[in-house]
Amino acid sequence: MRWFRKLFRKSNEFETISQDIPLSTLMRWYIYDTGMGYENEIAELIGLTPVSEEGNKKERQDSELRLEKVLDLMPYLDLISDVAADAVSNMQLKEMKKAGVISETVDLEDDMLTMQSIYKAIAISSLVGGFSIALQLGLVTNNAIASDIAIKKLEDENGF
Repeated sequence: MRWFRKLFRKSNEFETISQDIPLSTLMRWYIYDTGMGYENEIAELIGLTPVSEEGNKKERQDSELRLEKVLDLMPYLDLISDVAADAVSNMQLKEMKKAGVISETVDLEDDMLTMQSIYKAIAISSLVGGFSIALQLGLVTNNAIASDIAIKKLEDENGF
């Protein structure tokens, strides 16, 4: 059982690195990484101070570098945001019918498409913003290569 002890023996191969990043920095990164535009206006709305034009330019450059790290994950994040949008939209519709807010017979196809579009935008921005920051901080690593091929294969196998 020597292998077992070796498996759990402390190793000096890894170095623990700690960073203190202010929440305001993470919030600003999220604003820029989601690409909503109007970054200074949004920053002020959530209690951050606006940045100068020079600062705005630098934040956008830094955001582009963070977003490059997410590119390989985009097909996966897009797929997950579609699933989230579909699930939340259908649950909302079910609850509205259950509560009697809408009739069971009402055709809501256009409304469902609008709801799914809104929920997809929320989901994808949350995922992209969250992953770009997590990758930057080293909280997760990106080992994805050509993830769109794997997703396409899954879609084909499951008939989606």
